[in-house]
Amino acid sequence: MKLPYDLISMIDTGLPRNAWVDFHFGEIYFRRSRRPIDGNLVDMIDVANVEVYENMRGHGYFTELMQELEKKLQTSAVKWIYVENVLNERLQPFLLSRGFVPREGWPGAPSYVKRIQ
Repeated sequence: MKLPYDLISMIDTGLPRNAWVDFHFGEIYFRRSRRPIDGNLVDMIDVANVEVYENMRGHGYFTELMQELEKKLQTSAVKWIYVENVLNERLQPFLLSRGFVPREGWPGAPSYVKRIQ
């Protein structure tokens, strides 16, 4: 899967700061943010809202997208992904299996972060 231009631009330049990005399987709201990690503010790409069309769920499209996003961040100054307010029970074990860790003490539903090496 090729990452859309808006998402690549957000990673590389910080613009746009946020955007709904359309995919053939649904749409995802991404945001470029700075969040505290161990006392330091770090740049992150937030996965703030995921809408996968019902007939496209369970086909691995989100998995493929996350793989491509992590691959892009390996060569970027942005090294963190933040998945915000995870309400989908299937998504929580998926994120844990991919090395994301829950952020304790942040408001809202469980959120997860991962540092990309």
